[in-house]
Amino acid sequence: MEKHNFRSFFFILFLLSSFLFLLNKGKVLAEGFAVTAQDHHSFLPIVYKAFPAPSKLSGIIFDDRVDDRLSDAKVCIESGQCVTTHMDGEYSFENIVSGEYQVTVTKMDYISKTKTIVLPSGANIRQDFRLLPELSDGQIRITVTWNDVKKWPPSNIDNDLDIHLWTPFSESSGYYHISVDNVGNCQNFENESYPCLEVDASQGSGPEVVALYPVVDPVVGDFAFGVLNYYDGYQGVPSITDLDVKVVVERYEGSTETFYVPQTGTGDFWYVFNIEDGVILTEDLNCITWAGNPLVDPPVCPTP
Repeated sequence: MEKHNFRSFFFILFLLSSFLFLLNKGKVLAEGFAVTAQDHHSFLPIVYKAFPAPSKLSGIIFDDRVDDRLSDAKVCIESGQCVTTHMDGEYSFENIVSGEYQVTVTKMDYISKTKTIVLPSGANIRQDFRLLPELSDGQIRITVTWNDVKKWPPSNIDNDLDIHLWTPFSESSGYYHISVDNVGNCQNFENESYPCLEVDASQGSGPEVVALYPVVDPVVGDFAFGVLNYYDGYQGVPSITDLDVKVVVERYEGSTETFYVPQTGTGDFWYVFNIEDGVILTEDLNCITWAGNPLVDPPVCPTP
């Protein structure tokens, strides 16, 4: 019995000595940490592979007009995994391998949206999505975008452009004026004859979005549409002609029209067009001019 214990002791000592020899003669690699022999003997390498920590992606799906959380929205990533939001509008993907993913959100009667999201190893990333509804028969949506500078030095002023839309003039009530101060009825747009400011942006790039929601018939009457450079005149704020402003008009049937800000003119307001009987008119318009203070009625383009 004592001889057996003695032999076991020497066998364990031999294994320990062999391991220390390999550790002393090998090298440690920063990636994967491998030990290999460096003398004339041949040893089988010992490799320890470090696996990346799993990542998590989560967020909330909103109606972009009224900030309501959207249930039954389907969120899918490139790997084929999909989840569906419940009443709280939340989604979550657990234990995702790090990398770059295309994430797509779809919901019935809404416009789908896709974003590219980078997930570092072990990260917990939140990415919300904001969807706009699809247009219905006769509806028009106007979207304004501009350059992506968020604030202007040295005064640190927001790069803020504002949509202004006037409905046809009424002898009894004048113009109905849609702006950030009067967004219209976005909560009950299906039954609202006036336009609705769906999205307002105040720090670069936009978009700002307004939609015309007639009750039954297509858009009829004279609407006036323009874009105000809200902080024009403040130190460091460029002219609206230098902000790469673009206006896109979308219609229910799928057609689009695009307008670019004029490169000449003096003023803080781009009077883009009128809409008459559903037709966009730019003759004697599409000009840079000055907005009134306060801005109540549509501005007037300079006489050529």
